[in-house]
Amino acid sequence: MSRYLIYVGCYAPESEEGIQLISLDLHTGELAYCSGASGVENPSFLTLSKDQRFLYAVSEVAEFQGVSGGGVVSFAVSENGQHLTRLNAQPTQGDAPCHLCLDAQEQSLHVANYGGGNVCSYGIAADGTLTEPRSFHQHEGQSANPDRQEGPHAHMVHVLPDSRHLAVSDLGIDQLRLYRIEPGGALTPLPERSVPVPAGEGPRHLTFSASGKTLYLINELGNTVLVYPMGADGFPEQEFVQLIRTLPEEFSGESYTADLHVHPNGQFLYGSNRGHNSLVCFRILPDEQLEWVGVEPTGGHFPRNFALDPSGRWLVVANQETGNLLSFAVDGTSGALTRTHELQIRNKPVCLQFGTLLS
Repeated sequence: MSRYLIYVGCYAPESEEGIQLISLDLHTGELAYCSGASGVENPSFLTLSKDQRFLYAVSEVAEFQGVSGGGVVSFAVSENGQHLTRLNAQPTQGDAPCHLCLDAQEQSLHVANYGGGNVCSYGIAADGTLTEPRSFHQHEGQSANPDRQEGPHAHMVHVLPDSRHLAVSDLGIDQLRLYRIEPGGALTPLPERSVPVPAGEGPRHLTFSASGKTLYLINELGNTVLVYPMGADGFPEQEFVQLIRTLPEEFSGESYTADLHVHPNGQFLYGSNRGHNSLVCFRILPDEQLEWVGVEPTGGHFPRNFALDPSGRWLVVANQETGNLLSFAVDGTSGALTRTHELQIRNKPVCLQFGTLLS
């Protein structure tokens, strides 16, 4: 039986297993609990090194180890992937860190602080430990929604395809902020490269087409995806070429988008709708704009993060408020999702990261 290991980041108290390890059966789609790790409050978002030797988790809190703001924690991963050993931790200098990523060479780590509306970066030692913060940048401004956009809210950090620059989506100010990643991990702001987003859309997560020539941006407040071409200089263009809704036209209830991913075959883009409780599928056309395919219920409430296995045969979604994970078989020709298995876990699952292939 071939199984993939999946790391699940949750909202959980420090005394409980905020990071849970789940297996996905590649023949049946069955999900099963393997093990877990406690000791971190609200490790809501995770990222793995490419060699899967190290795992990094935010601590999405307002005070970390007696210091105002959140935290980020590094772990060594055992050879079989199923045990985590805490290495060290650093403050993020901003409240409620909600996303993190490694640079292309995995020599630095970058964190988006949602509550603080800022970005913090660290160097990474050979043993996987984090240095003290190498840079910190506070965003400023507001936008059209007085309840959600009263100030900056950095939501995601993502390395550009050129591997030298970092994009930060800021929900509170309706912008993509761009930075140059310096040797050692410090960030240099590039304000002239900032990309505007229509007022009130609330940019959340972003990803790129398989070619790297197009940026897709999902907007939490507008329930839309924006399509931006990448310029010859490696930066996103200032103007989007398409805006497409993530919800069926007949739906008029309350919903907020969360995550989005391109299928490994490069032909489909999926996004999650929290409230409508669905996954939306778009076909990626030859010009890399999007065509609506349909929506599939997630079998739970508030689908947050989801992940596709490296082969693209399976998709797993985390329903935050109902605490359940669901697996779907993916039709690589049509993009259709077929529900296969459900697993109820303790605490509120937020993030999914595929790990090692188990025997």
